[in-house]
Amino acid sequence: MPRGPPLTDLEKGQILALHHQLMSLRDISKELGRSVGAVQRFLKNPSRPARSRAHVTGQKLTVRGEKAMIRRATTGNYSARDIKQDLNLPVGVRRIQQILSATPHLKYRK
Repeated sequence: MPRGPPLTDLEKGQILALHHQLMSLRDISKELGRSVGAVQRFLKNPSRPARSRAHVTGQKLTVRGEKAMIRRATTGNYSARDIKQDLNLPVGVRRIQQILSATPHLKYRK
């Protein structure tokens, strides 16, 4: 399930104030419209900095790299590990195997 936006300073203050009023986690989460887990994680360690989202840049392998990999596989008897080392690809051996097996005109064998 996707992560929601980070807690704002105002929400953090409200969570602390409601918690000091002995309000339950569930009631605090309903009041603020946040999940119980988010409230609970904050109360467990209020001084902890907010988690940053993972920086997703898209695919690691470019179309050009994928074509080069398929060309290399069709020209000879190379293993996925050999292809990875020769072309210096930023993906794992298993991903290379998956791409080669999904290529319709290429019969990939171990």
